[in-house]
Amino acid sequence: MRKMARTKIAGRAWHLCLQLLCFFKKPPAVQMTDAAKRQLMSHISKIKEFEPAASIMWASDVVDGVTHPPRWGVAFYDIGTRPYGRVVTIDGIRFVFTQERAYTHLNGGTLDFRDGRFVVIEGIDDRLAH
Repeated sequence: MRKMARTKIAGRAWHLCLQLLCFFKKPPAVQMTDAAKRQLMSHISKIKEFEPAASIMWASDVVDGVTHPPRWGVAFYDIGTRPYGRVVTIDGIRFVFTQERAYTHLNGGTLDFRDGRFVVIEGIDDRLAH
């Protein structure tokens, strides 16, 4: 029990350091549909092993040894052990953005859930807006 308490305290300290280090990087402003919010809340309610934060990530799927083209998806990080990224709350749900692509493609974007999967409508690439 003591080890678990120490681990949780260490995780919280790490979380605080990450929050301070990432404080000045403005997270992308992402909208979320009601369907996406319901699905995220459902997933989060089932995670009991750690304190989750959702993350919208650009990644490829590998199915039966075949790598499919990359697309946006949703994953969940343990707030206390994530690699980096400031935790922000969007419409009551905690998010962390860990990929540079999220900062350049998701600002003004929308997270939706349809046909059994999360779908992202990208925002304006901030690098092109200037």
